[in-house]
Amino acid sequence: MHEPYVSIMNLPEPGGNGGGAERPLEGQHLVLVHGFASTPQVNWVATRWVHQFRQAGAAVHLLTLPYHRSAESSDSASTRQVNIALDEQTHLIAATASALTGYLATLPAVAHLVGFSFGARVCWELTGQEAYSPGGAARPRVASLIAGAMPLENHFPGLNRALTGAGPVPSGFEAILKSTPVPRDRLAAFTAHAAGALPPSPSPTCPVLLFAGDRDAVAPTARRAGQLLPAGNWEWYSVTGRDHVNVLTSGQLRRAAVDFIARHRVS
Repeated sequence: MHEPYVSIMNLPEPGGNGGGAERPLEGQHLVLVHGFASTPQVNWVATRWVHQFRQAGAAVHLLTLPYHRSAESSDSASTRQVNIALDEQTHLIAATASALTGYLATLPAVAHLVGFSFGARVCWELTGQEAYSPGGAARPRVASLIAGAMPLENHFPGLNRALTGAGPVPSGFEAILKSTPVPRDRLAAFTAHAAGALPPSPSPTCPVLLFAGDRDAVAPTARRAGQLLPAGNWEWYSVTGRDHVNVLTSGQLRRAAVDFIARHRVS
């Protein structure tokens, strides 16, 4: 398929509970959206988020952002992948959110969204679209949102200049670009698209958990997104000693995410 498009891999709910372990997320569908210059493998698999969620009983769906494909693949019979083309005439965040909205409509249950960095922006856009869609959605598609280390600023222009050799790397992104598994030319194509700063509206109305490391230089103002949400409908989780690169390796954060989703589970 020709870029831009998203890929979504479905990891079905684990079968059985022979070990008798607690499964607080049994029957829940979780969609995980990774960050800029990363992949599902880096953000969610290697950091054991997928393991934690599936151990808790959830069905996990991993979205790969446009231009972010790498050599990762899975031939396992337990996985299923779909590719969805994006509208090239539409704002990149809105187009990605629209593609994900269509995918959510195919799921047997309302989903929980978990997004990190740019992925959090996509999830925020989707839940805002749902909350303010004319006439309302036929049925809610999102039960809760976890938005991690979400930048409120638009870093794309500076990143595109850096990736095309026309300027320096924006502050905070040095380690990200140094360690990325995604080819730089693909990231340059990605950042050539429009992606504005976080708008004041529409904003999600579902329960929201915001989090970031207290040393995050990419999204130091992530908590301010709470000011755009209904009072009492959001929570904040600060991860001590973590930055934008290593915050997802926190076991305490993973457990807090499981607890948040369990408190907002759907039947």
